[in-house]
Amino acid sequence: MVFGERFLLPELTRFFDAHRTLDAVLSFSDRYIDPIAEHFDVTFRVGRPLDSNLRARTLVRSQRRLVAHPALAQQLDLGHPMDLADAPCLVHAGRIAADNWRFRRDGQEHAVAVRGRLVANHSAALLQMACAGLGVALLADWLVADALHAGQLVAVLPAYAAPPAPVQAITPPHRIPDPNAQALIAFMQVHLPQRMPSAG
Repeated sequence: MVFGERFLLPELTRFFDAHRTLDAVLSFSDRYIDPIAEHFDVTFRVGRPLDSNLRARTLVRSQRRLVAHPALAQQLDLGHPMDLADAPCLVHAGRIAADNWRFRRDGQEHAVAVRGRLVANHSAALLQMACAGLGVALLADWLVADALHAGQLVAVLPAYAAPPAPVQAITPPHRIPDPNAQALIAFMQVHLPQRMPSAG
């Protein structure tokens, strides 16, 4: 929902302002929906699609960042992903295997089952709790960019890469492409990357 409010909505407003004859029903959710069962022509999603049968076009290539409040990061002094098993972590609810975090370094994968001291179904809540020093969070770089630049958060275990969180346009398979949906996706592919911040 945070991504939709911050980045998609301004561009959706521009698109529908330029296409005054189009009608649409917009739905914002952190839930991983089934576009086929719920009859959505286009779904914008952060993260890879769970169903490989869906058509996916990557609009923005974003990363996930492991972050914490500077004081908490210093206190925990984490040196390896396995150290997260004993650390207070902030976990996103409603995602498959959300409490199993994976990292890669030098071609080797490290998987750790984290303890969700606090669990929330909204990314903005996790960000706010991380800034308050309540735990370590694994969040998209576009979400934490401002807090990192302001010094409210610091990167934790930066040498270990988390799986990416690409922003994708998802469309159902085996359906004749709708020209209006395709126009929306093409518009987003041009304009959405220009709006996204970088966590550096």
